[in-house]
Amino acid sequence: MKKRDIKEIFSKTKEELSKILKEYKNELEKITVQQKAGKLKNVMLVHQKRKDIARILGSLRNKEISKV
Repeated sequence: MKKRDIKEIFSKTKEELSKILKEYKNELEKITVQQKAGKLKNVMLVHQKRKDIARILGSLRNKEISKV
């Protein structure tokens, strides 16, 4: 994920982030299956997707805390 994408994540609404999170989790699942089957060439994709998911979860948590 590029820096500008990270900045965009923090400006999105909670609903948009939830939708993106679902998509990323589905992608991670597919990538993991490919890795287990030995068909994945770029094994760093798993690591990158996990980091992206963590960023989204962090942004969601930040929005939750700022509401209170």
